[in-house]
Amino acid sequence: TCALPILKVKVMTVSIRYGILGPIESSSWFVKAVASSPNSEIVALACEKTKEKQNLINVPVFESYSELCQSPDVDVIFVPTSNTNHYEGAKLALENKKHVLIDSPFTKHKVGANELFLLAERQSCFLMEAQQTVFLSAYARIKEMIANEEIGTICYVESRTHLPYDAAWTRSLERGGGALNLGGAYPLTLIPFLLETEPTDWSGLGVNKVGEADTRCTLNFRCGNVLVNNVISLDFDLDDKLTIVGTNGKIVIQNYLDPFGVIVMTPNGTKRLTNQNELDAGINVLNHVSDCISSQKTSSPVLTKKITVKTVEIISSLYSQWYGDPLN
Repeated sequence: TCALPILKVKVMTVSIRYGILGPIESSSWFVKAVASSPNSEIVALACEKTKEKQNLINVPVFESYSELCQSPDVDVIFVPTSNTNHYEGAKLALENKKHVLIDSPFTKHKVGANELFLLAERQSCFLMEAQQTVFLSAYARIKEMIANEEIGTICYVESRTHLPYDAAWTRSLERGGGALNLGGAYPLTLIPFLLETEPTDWSGLGVNKVGEADTRCTLNFRCGNVLVNNVISLDFDLDDKLTIVGTNGKIVIQNYLDPFGVIVMTPNGTKRLTNQNELDAGINVLNHVSDCISSQKTSSPVLTKKITVKTVEIISSLYSQWYGDPLN
């Protein structure tokens, strides 16, 4: 069963009406963002075995995913975190001419990712992975600094990430769990976004218990001449940090998935960049979705189809090496 919190219906008129396809307890960031967004509203959801919980919320709960996707009152389908139904749910929504926002991880395989983007184009629907980090203004500023060579030519990037997921599905490869599945998309989208260079020459190592997904892993790749090293953990604590090293200094971002400050170190000294007006990343995502739909785009110019498909290709190829392609 799904534990369903009360969703407050807004009184204001909104332009984007969302339906949630899947368990709402996996949608906390999304529900929070919608609650703060002036142009978004959750109008319906569909989750298995939730009919008896309908009295706990004040939006309709559909008995099946098909009914939700066919509803004329829904503009966009949001597919939550668990990777079990990402491909099937997104395909069903697109076939019913609904725009789709998929929480990370996008899909299990490159073929499925490509198919969804082609279907979105054919149906004139918008499709995007809900990667929040690239929509933070802190990273727009960092990208500008890199382009202006404020720390010289970038040579090396290192990230450390602890994702404290403890739900049963996060330890199951079949259901899309695993440290690389859950955390790999962050560096694979953010760093190419910052460097404007596609990742190549990837490798990695995973640690897992027999019959379970990886609970910690390393992920290495190149972006041009920049070497990138990442450590992702589900089962031990790490100080979340992103370090970008140039020939004339470095940029350090603490808690880089939700940065509260950026430290820039150069021969001229150290300075801290802060942004008191930073919006919640989820709100920035929803604003971007609204803009893209208004502009009749089928994919994001920021989180592009190319970046998303490449990310899926890298993650799935490493799982194939580690486990003999268990996701087929």
